[in-house]
Amino acid sequence: MEYECLHLGKLQRISEDMIIGWAADMADVILNSKYSNFKDCHKDFKQDAVAAVLQAIPQYEPTGEIKAYIHSCVTYRIRDEANKVLNYRKRVQRLSEELLQGCVCDRIDDSIDARIFLEQLAAELTDTERRVVALNLDGYSDDEIASIIKIPERDRKSVMDILWGGISLKARKIKVQEEKEDGMTVNTAKIKDLMHQNYESQQSIAELLGVSRYTVNKTLKTGDWRISDLAKIAEHYGVTLKDLIV
Repeated sequence: MEYECLHLGKLQRISEDMIIGWAADMADVILNSKYSNFKDCHKDFKQDAVAAVLQAIPQYEPTGEIKAYIHSCVTYRIRDEANKVLNYRKRVQRLSEELLQGCVCDRIDDSIDARIFLEQLAAELTDTERRVVALNLDGYSDDEIASIIKIPERDRKSVMDILWGGISLKARKIKVQEEKEDGMTVNTAKIKDLMHQNYESQQSIAELLGVSRYTVNKTLKTGDWRISDLAKIAEHYGVTLKDLIV
């Protein structure tokens, strides 16, 4: 498909493939120069930016340079997606701190991202509790959540208090390092080598462990593996748990 565009001061027929290429290149430049703190999101942001350009191109009028039009579309979409991630991270951090208030167990180590804590908590929650947390992170108020999960209006406050009480109780019982043995050092280089030999990505390991790719990426850097996860990795690659521990 081609579009009539103003390019370098002349009306020209520009192919959709060329437009996609320009959009992708612009996204790379913008992401690397202005959004270095969102490395894990660059691929998604780039795809969203290109998609935004393709959606906007049918409305383009060849009265302004096509590259300037594409640049605006890419810039605004990346900015909007980055703001969504920032708002989500703030809600995650706030909810994590609220749930951990008054904890009597070991506190979450400062080096552990709040999102990892919530992933661990999710494994302990019921389906309804998980939905409540997910809706809260999406920005819904307690009253809106109660309406969505169909709690009768007269019971909303009491039922939500019970739900949050249960969630908070489970949060207090979590000990992030409970499965990590004292003095244990994980041979992360061995794990990376096994992944490389078997042509497996971080996403593959994330699916094996039932966590996010972000969690795998962070754990590969910190070496803070859970014994249960190491056992799954050892079984997956046909090695012993001892092979993964220095």
